[in-house]
Amino acid sequence: MIEAANKIRIERPAWFVFEFLSDIENSPLWEQFDMRAIKITPGKVELGTQYRLVHAKYERTLRVNDYEKDRRIAVVTEEQTAPNVSLSIRLDPEGDALTMALVDWKLATGLPRLVERLAEGKIKQAVSESLYKLRELLETGSVTLENGREIQILDE
Repeated sequence: MIEAANKIRIERPAWFVFEFLSDIENSPLWEQFDMRAIKITPGKVELGTQYRLVHAKYERTLRVNDYEKDRRIAVVTEEQTAPNVSLSIRLDPEGDALTMALVDWKLATGLPRLVERLAEGKIKQAVSESLYKLRELLETGSVTLENGREIQILDE
């Protein structure tokens, strides 16, 4: 299992950062991994909300298993087969327009430990780079991902 904790300061209010991050369908807008997330539970995001995570090689169901509006959200894969992931995001406001985002994640790849250890550095680097892309996107409203895709969001 690969585990990491990251933190990044974002020059946006916590409510704004939370609104964006709590909608898991937004994750492909800033992550460097080629995936989509589709909300399958109707209504607002809350404890128990489910998403379908679609990757070229697999599909997984994500479930929100921890939630406090404007403060924290966590998701886990429902399936017990690898790869499965656990992601937790906590937001600590630092004044009215600055937020510290603390991101903890675990990834069970299902690969032999030696292979997993060889890939661990690249995976952690990709996650770290994704968080910098997230910050750029939320602070400026646009970002260019590693694959050349340009993303823009509307400022609310």
